[in-house]
Amino acid sequence: MDNKQFMRMMDDLFGTEPSRNIFRLEPERKEALKARIALWNGLVWVFIHPLYNARSFYDIEEGLSRLVCMPSETVPPIIIFEEREYVKFLSLWLKHENRDTDFHCSMVETDLNDSTPFGYGEECRAYGWKTVTDKFKELGIRRILMGGGWLEIMKNPDWTGKPPYMEQCVGIALSHLSNKKGGEFEVELSSLIAPPEACTCFAP
Repeated sequence: MDNKQFMRMMDDLFGTEPSRNIFRLEPERKEALKARIALWNGLVWVFIHPLYNARSFYDIEEGLSRLVCMPSETVPPIIIFEEREYVKFLSLWLKHENRDTDFHCSMVETDLNDSTPFGYGEECRAYGWKTVTDKFKELGIRRILMGGGWLEIMKNPDWTGKPPYMEQCVGIALSHLSNKKGGEFEVELSSLIAPPEACTCFAP
């Protein structure tokens, strides 16, 4: 088995549907997504690992389920960051009981136990997030309403050196995307966050 065959097999086993992966969107879907983002003045929902099997995530799953069932014109575009091992499960969840009938959810595959895009890891984390930033800007994203889990506030400085110091999957994403930390976008934490009290720790 050569390398191309191996990568194709990995995509079949674990990979996101190409039509949902923001890095592999077909031109027609890419333009449609850009148009929807423009209609919402650059606003998107971003969910980080929203279906994690923990009690604190039940409200997140329920909230996301309601959002993806709504007509696309009534809710900003949704981008879900999910561990590569579970994107097939997420795709099945989106299709279950006619969720996401308008097919307006897109995805970013991430590493295991990390919201960093798949294949970059901790050593190349900054470069991985630069690819996300560049893609978001290309799509016209300017503002992000973030949900998911987990967010941990720390006493010790994170890599940005800008308080509040944060870690875990949402914290990593927030620190690389928010213009109040190390990113380039306006980011607001929604109530669909775990733990729930974390939404008060980061003012937009």
